[in-house]
Amino acid sequence: MGVVLTSGKTFADKFEVSNAVKIAKISISANGTVYGGQDNVLSYTVLDTEGNEIKDIDTLCQLNDTEFLKDFGKIKFVGSKDGTAVLKYTAASTTNKTMDTLSWISPTLEFGSTTLNIVPDRKAVAVVGTWSYPETGWNVGAKLTTTSNGSINIPLNAYKYEDQYGDLIPWYEYASVVSNSGITVANEFKSADLPVYVSSVVTNAGLSANAGAVTASSIQKVEVKTEVTVPGETNARKNEFSYQVAFVAIDDITGLAMGANHDTWKSIDADYPTTSSAIIGFWASGYYAGMGVDLQATDYTVIDGRYDYINPTKTGYDKTVDDSASIVVKNNLGTVLKADVKVSNEKSKVVDADAYRAAFSAGYRTVTRGTAYTDFQTDVWSKTQYNEARAITPRVTFSNLPADTTKYVLADNGTNHPSLTFTTAGWYTVKAQYNFEGFVYDAVLVFEVR
Repeated sequence: MGVVLTSGKTFADKFEVSNAVKIAKISISANGTVYGGQDNVLSYTVLDTEGNEIKDIDTLCQLNDTEFLKDFGKIKFVGSKDGTAVLKYTAASTTNKTMDTLSWISPTLEFGSTTLNIVPDRKAVAVVGTWSYPETGWNVGAKLTTTSNGSINIPLNAYKYEDQYGDLIPWYEYASVVSNSGITVANEFKSADLPVYVSSVVTNAGLSANAGAVTASSIQKVEVKTEVTVPGETNARKNEFSYQVAFVAIDDITGLAMGANHDTWKSIDADYPTTSSAIIGFWASGYYAGMGVDLQATDYTVIDGRYDYINPTKTGYDKTVDDSASIVVKNNLGTVLKADVKVSNEKSKVVDADAYRAAFSAGYRTVTRGTAYTDFQTDVWSKTQYNEARAITPRVTFSNLPADTTKYVLADNGTNHPSLTFTTAGWYTVKAQYNFEGFVYDAVLVFEVR
C-alpha cells in the first residue's frame, strides 16, 4: 500500500485526491445523544497534512469505503446544499443501552477509534406543545386562535412530542419516530361555563373544532387537554398537556392589516398570454390579547381582489404595473384594508434551486449500476420569481467524474437530456451545473451505486 503523494494518485487504488488535498487525520465523536434505530449525525474533524480542516463532500465522500471507515455502511459521509459533508451513523434498533466502537484509518495510515454509547430507540411519551409555522419553516404547524367564523385544526404532526429521555422530538421526525411509537393521542374540551372536561374528540385524529362544537357558540376561550397513552403504561394521565384555543369575535380584534402572499404577481399568463384576469392571494389578520388571529373569508367582503392581464402586444414584455387588493372587514366599523402589489408580464424564470430539498434530502441518492440515471431535472426543486414551481428543463453539465472512465458512461453532457450510468458499485460525488435559461445552480451530488 502507498500513501497519497500527488493529485490523482490513489491509496489502495481507491482514494482519488481533489486539488492535491491529502487527508492525514480523522477524528469522530458523538454529537449529543446517540439513539438506537435511526440515523444520528456525528461530529468529525478531518485534517490535511498541513493541519487544515477539510469539510467538502467532494473530498470526504471518497472515505466511504471499508478501506478507510472500517464500519462503513452504518457510518458514511453524505452531502448537503452548501457542499459540506455530514457524517451519519445508522444505529441498530435496541431496547437496551449498548455501545458500539467505530474505527478508521486515514490515507496516511493514521488509525483512530471511538466508542459510542447508544440508548434505546426513542419513543414519544407526551405532548408538550404545538409547532408554529415559523418554527418549522415548512407547511407543518398550528394556530390556536381564530375568529368566531373559523375553526382550529391541529393535525397530529403539528404537536410537539417529547421522548422518554425528556428530549423534544424534531417536527421532521414525526413519521420516523412518533408515528412508530404506538401512542394514542386524545383531546378533550373544557367549557368556560362547566367545571369538567367535555366533548372528547376523535382519538388519534388531532384537534378539529369550531365555536359551535364546544357547548355554545358564544364561548371564546376553550381549554383543551391532550392526553397521551403509552403502550405498557397504566397511568397515562401523567402525560397530560393543557392549553387554550380561542374563537374571537371580529369586533374584539385590533391591529387589523392585510398583505399579498408575495410581492409580484404574474400577469395571466406571462408565458402563454390569455385575456383573463386572476385573483390576488392575500392574508388578513389582527390581534387579540397579544395573539395573532387570521381572518376567515366570511369575516370580510372583497372589494377588489383581481388584477388584469397585461397585453404584451401593446406594452411588450417585462412590463410591471402597480395594483392592489381591498377588503371591507365585517366589524362594526366596516374597516377597509388594502394590500399593494406589483403585477408583471415578465416571463417566468427560475430564481432558486436546491437538489437537497428534493431527491437528495437524505444527503445522497441510491441508484442501480448499469441503469441509466436521467432524472436530474426532476430531482431538483426550483421556483420562479412568482414563487411558483416552473417546468423549465435545465441544461445539465457534469464534471468531477471518476478518473477511471470504465466506472461510468456519460452521454449528452451539457444538454437538457443527459444520461449518466455507473458501471461499478461504490460512492461517488459528481459536480452538476444546472442552467435554467440563465439562472445557474451548482451542486455537488452524492451517489450510492449498488
